[in-house]
Amino acid sequence: MGLEEIVAKIGQDADEQAARITSDARDEAKKVVESARAQADSIISDAKAEAEREVRAERLRSVAAARLAAKRELLQAREEVLSRYEDVLRKSVDDFMESDEYLGFLVGVIKDGVSKIGEGAVVHVTPEDRSRLKGKKLPGEMSKDQVDFRGGALVSSADGKRRVDNSIDSLLRERSDAIRLRLVEKVFGDGKSTA
Repeated sequence: MGLEEIVAKIGQDADEQAARITSDARDEAKKVVESARAQADSIISDAKAEAEREVRAERLRSVAAARLAAKRELLQAREEVLSRYEDVLRKSVDDFMESDEYLGFLVGVIKDGVSKIGEGAVVHVTPEDRSRLKGKKLPGEMSKDQVDFRGGALVSSADGKRRVDNSIDSLLRERSDAIRLRLVEKVFGDGKSTA
């Protein structure tokens, strides 16, 4: 083999080796690109899944917040309606206190209180009610002390240790839950209290 053949053979070997290296490099590059694509697809898929979870969670939070706000507004509206009805009830009580039936009620609550306290009972009423009762024969001693209620009577023992509070305010307070429940049932028909 001559020099030219050796150079040609070396050139041919170099070309084959370069072709093999190039082919191996292409194969390796192809694998790297495929791996990178697979990683990118996985990252994108994970990011999409996370974004979808966050969107669902945000949607649920938004729906829950909207429901809560709607419930709050409904409860506030119910309270306003009930408050108006309670105002009407108070007006009815005021009207009752100006009616002829009120005197019979007043005498009844005084007798009830005196019967529960017994001997030495002291009857406390408003100055207006004291005027209404003038000339009436009632059990117990009528107090001239000022009272802090709208009407009805507070009957106490002489020493003040025992009391029967039959004032309009006390009777309404005692029955306020039952009255409110009846209002809810009548107005809303569901029997659910908002208090």
